[in-house]
Amino acid sequence: MSSLGLNDYEALSPLEPELPSSPKSATKAFLISLLLPGIGQVYAKRGTAGWTTLVFFVFFSLAGIAGLAKQQSTIGWTALFVAVSLYIFGFLDAYFSTLEYNRGISSYLIGGNPRIACILNFLTNGIGYFYIGDRGKGLLMFLGLGVLRQLTGRVVGNPPWLNVRGSYCR
Repeated sequence: MSSLGLNDYEALSPLEPELPSSPKSATKAFLISLLLPGIGQVYAKRGTAGWTTLVFFVFFSLAGIAGLAKQQSTIGWTALFVAVSLYIFGFLDAYFSTLEYNRGISSYLIGGNPRIACILNFLTNGIGYFYIGDRGKGLLMFLGLGVLRQLTGRVVGNPPWLNVRGSYCR
């Protein structure tokens, strides 16, 4: 074995973050995303996340406005709820992404973004856990919250905000 060099082990030096040559302003990223969600993330060198946030924000905003204009209140309010959630996510993620970029650790963040997992869990029944690879918790949350929604619907009589049957018609 020693002839193959398998016993010769040389420890790797710890990775040191590479600081950017021109740091970004977290306040500027935050304020830019207050004006238009996603653009602050682009400023913080997270282009894919930024453009995705912007596209989905615009889509759900327009879908919400169209739903309310056509008097489909459930669709309209649900789409606007998602749009507001993406708006909040946009400026918070821009701020924290800029801090990570300035510390030089943004390239070391491998895997799921915990902020994306959080917003997915907020908007769905545990899909954020699937996003970060914890399928056991995701399945438990998905099934557990589904059962809880059904039980709550039976107790309170299925109000429109609960949406137990899939759609609410008056």
